[in-house]
Amino acid sequence: TYTRLIEELGGRLPGLAQASRTVGSPQIRNRGTVGGNLGAASPAGDAHPPLLAAGAEVEAESAARGVRMIPAADFFTGVKRNALEPDELVRAFWTPPASGPQYFSKIGTRNAMVIAVCSFAVALHPGERRVGTGLGSA
Repeated sequence: TYTRLIEELGGRLPGLAQASRTVGSPQIRNRGTVGGNLGAASPAGDAHPPLLAAGAEVEAESAARGVRMIPAADFFTGVKRNALEPDELVRAFWTPPASGPQYFSKIGTRNAMVIAVCSFAVALHPGERRVGTGLGSA
């Protein structure tokens, strides 16, 4: 759940933890998951920008064909569309621990329980001399 992610992985994935803190109400954070956010593929999904910025991969599983990895950059194919085949579900997501600073920001029409009008994440990867970015609802 988003709550577990914040509590258990916040130090290793600070950008995703920041985004998770902005998801809905405490009740939603206690039940909602990044996998559900990925599966819905809403442009306003709060997990998308930090996963894109971090260079994450989505683990998809089919009972018939097994597991495959999809780079987050290739996962979102359109508004509420993703690269999952009809018989696949999101099993997990994989992202390396932050090797540099990460940041997430969301703009919306309210201050609380807001659906993003625009969101942005950045992740610095000093060892690779690279900056990862991710946009949402743009």
